[in-house]
Parts: sequence; C-alpha cells; structure tokens
Amino acid sequence: VLCRMFPAADIPVVQLSLIVRAGGGNDPAGRFGTASLTAAMLDEGAGTRSSLEIADLVDFLGATLTTASSFDASFVRLNVPVQRLDEALPLFADVALRPTFPEKELERLRQERLTALLQARDDAASVAGMVFARVVFGADHRYGTGLAGNETSLKTISAGDVRAFHASYYQPPNATLLVVGDTTA
Repeated sequence: VLCRMFPAADIPVVQLSLIVRAGGGNDPAGRFGTASLTAAMLDEGAGTRSSLEIADLVDFLGATLTTASSFDASFVRLNVPVQRLDEALPLFADVALRPTFPEKELERLRQERLTALLQARDDAASVAGMVFARVVFGADHRYGTGLAGNETSLKTISAGDVRAFHASYYQPPNATLLVVGDTTA
C-alpha cells in the first residue's frame, strides 16, 4: 500500500481514504455490478462485527464510514475526530481487509438494487443515461451497462463472486491510502 500523508493541524479530524485501483471496469463478464456490490458489502459485516455493530461503533466514535465503487476504482473512507483515531483504525482495517460478506446482507442489497432498477425505468433521465451508454458502448461492453449491473447480472452474483473480487483486487500493491488531517505518520 502506498501511503500519502497530508498533515493539517488546524482541524481536529482525520480522513482515511483507501483507494483500490479496481471498479466496475473489472467486473467479470456476465457479472456486471460485482465491484459495486463488493464495495457496498464491505461494511455489512467485517472482522467479528455485524453490520449493526459496525454502524453502532461508527456512531459511538462520532465518525462516518463510507464505501463506494466507480468504473475505475473502489473506495473505503473514514472521517473521525482525531481523539478517536486509535479506536477507529481497527474498524477501518476490518472493513477494508476482513469483510465477511454475509449471505443475508447480500440478499438485502441485491433486492434493494433490483428495486432501484425498476424505479429507474420510471425516470426519464435515468432511462436516457442507460440507453445512451448502451448505444455508445453496446449492451455487452462493461460501460454499456450501469455501474450497479442489470437485472440479469445482479441475480447471478454470489457471495463467492464478491469474495473473489475482494481477494483479487483489494490487495496492497493495488491500493493507495491517503491520510489527511491532524495526525502524523
């Protein structure tokens, strides 16, 4: 992991951003949405904590924890008051390195995404964006499908697929950690 420090002593907050150089563009054929689902699953269970325990700890620390994915990269971000950084680092490490990918949470996220796809069909701007990408890139090209995948691909992505994506791409040589705030190395 390449780590870059940007000290800023005037604000008592630290932001950690883990940037993984893999996103939707790395989705396996026929499994479009794997990167997005993998990122979304990171905080749904990690280490020995459940999703509710993670959320409770984040709240207790006065922190915010987000996970996301684009076509080119995936992210884990933690904003935490500097006095709680030592307590927050193990949580950040678990979410980035030791997600458990619980089947129950995967099913819940899958259903949310399938519902969102159905709702998007009633939104002209969403339909236009999806059709434009499909026309420009083609239905079989990764950029011709939405980042979250489509109905067919979402139904085929398994917990094994997200585990494999994580194991392949969430690796130190493929990641950069940015640390900004009132801290030093």
